[in-house]
Amino acid sequence: MDLGNFLATGIGSLPYVETEPALDLILSNTPQAPHWPQLPKVSFREQMICQYSEGLPGVAVDLIQGRLTLDPLEDPAKACSDFYAAYESVLSSGKLDSSLGISPDYARGFHALEARLRASGAKPPLVKVQTCGPLTFSLNITDQDQQPLYMSEKLRGLCVKLAEIKCLWQIQRLQPYAQKVICFIDEPMLTALLFPSYHFLKRGEVSDMISEVVKAVKKAGAISGIHCCGNTDWSIPLETGMDILSFDAFNFGDSLLLYADSVKTHLERGGFLAWGIVPTSGEIHHYSLEVLATRLEGLLNDLVGNGLDLGLLAERALLTPSCGTGNLEILEAERVYETLAELSKLLKRKYGFEG
Repeated sequence: MDLGNFLATGIGSLPYVETEPALDLILSNTPQAPHWPQLPKVSFREQMICQYSEGLPGVAVDLIQGRLTLDPLEDPAKACSDFYAAYESVLSSGKLDSSLGISPDYARGFHALEARLRASGAKPPLVKVQTCGPLTFSLNITDQDQQPLYMSEKLRGLCVKLAEIKCLWQIQRLQPYAQKVICFIDEPMLTALLFPSYHFLKRGEVSDMISEVVKAVKKAGAISGIHCCGNTDWSIPLETGMDILSFDAFNFGDSLLLYADSVKTHLERGGFLAWGIVPTSGEIHHYSLEVLATRLEGLLNDLVGNGLDLGLLAERALLTPSCGTGNLEILEAERVYETLAELSKLLKRKYGFEG
């Protein structure tokens, strides 16, 4: 299993409404580290936040308005107690609790990938899963007072435990079909740390929330990752102890230079960087393979100029799209994945990782 060395994998969403063509695209272009496809065009249930909401006490899904809220609970104490009992049961017994998993109505791509891997008998080196992180989840669902769940310590804690369970459930389901599972914790709301309107976010709370999920993933025997598709204070995810930092290198690659010391520490302790260098916008039509390779190598050399070793950067590099492709047209998404696969081959050859 070669993690790094410009290995290619994906982020999550695709613009299909059927699972099989989505899986065909993923498996043909990222065969060493396929991921399950999120299909947000199918239903609101497959939108990023809603997709991981099953099992949260009091959660209400409004399919017409496309929103999630928490309804008042008849017995809040019992509902929370039941949730934590189910959570502890999973941790202590290691047995999957279907009520806390992700049903086919919410993630048909997950179940389709599991079925495909089971039927094929193949065992790829890596399989990637993904879960909405607790910060992003808790900032995007409101309680009956229209306050983000993050604002309540109790509800914030529930969001952390729910994210842990969603990670563990996926890891356990797919571990039989891969040498190792990669689990990304998707935290686009890490960008909120740079905006004054989110002044109520506390660095320590944010770091602790994500770190708890990272620890659960690693304890389950999986490779942990944090993905953010915007700019942020990169020292926060880098201090969580995760294995892979996944970021939008096409649009925000320069931002990592401000944290070169933290990046160096991350790599030297065995960490990896997943470079989202293939654009997931109309820009995909305007950049050739060679230009994207040059752009990535420019970022690598910038880090070398800040005291990092080029050989180590290459060994610890993964390649991904800059974000999910769910908002693209199908032909554009296909171009993204095909470009990703070709870029991986090109850089593997150049840096001597083939054969």
